[in-house]
Amino acid sequence: MSFELNEYVNTTFSGQKMPASLAGKDFAGCTFAGCEFDHTDLTHCRFEDCEFRDCAIMQAKFNGVRLHDVTFDRCKLLGLAFDGVNALLMSYAAQECKILSCSFPRLNLRGFRFVRCQIMDSPFIGCDLREADFSGVRFEKTYFATSDLRKANFTGASGFAIDLATCKLAKARFTHDNALELLAPYDLILA
Repeated sequence: MSFELNEYVNTTFSGQKMPASLAGKDFAGCTFAGCEFDHTDLTHCRFEDCEFRDCAIMQAKFNGVRLHDVTFDRCKLLGLAFDGVNALLMSYAAQECKILSCSFPRLNLRGFRFVRCQIMDSPFIGCDLREADFSGVRFEKTYFATSDLRKANFTGASGFAIDLATCKLAKARFTHDNALELLAPYDLILA
């Protein structure tokens, strides 16, 4: 399919390898199923009320992208710099996704849902993650620093590292094992 139009509404894209550039395109109410975005230029694209299912989004350019009411379900997100996303209307959720080598610096991710995802080598630095849901997430080489994690949910999550000196954690939810995992870097002896 060629992408000659500037706006797509209630369109389903299935099993497609996306072109090198979709810059400036608007997508509203669209579904992307089994699509591949490999180094795709998404500069200034707008995705509103869209769903990505079983997609691979790798090294895409996110400069000025708007993600509003977007869901990622069972997707692979690789090497994405979310600091390029337009933060004014940003809201999305990820479920059962593999999030690899992505960066989340200084973003307002309040209330975002990353449920049962695998997040590897993807730091969260200076983020507002109040009320974020990380339940069941498997982290690896991922850490949180200078971030607001108040009321965030980490129940059932594993492998995360949180800088307790720089993060706000009031009323964040952890299982007993999670809490012990947080203390591991301090080499404490619990009696």
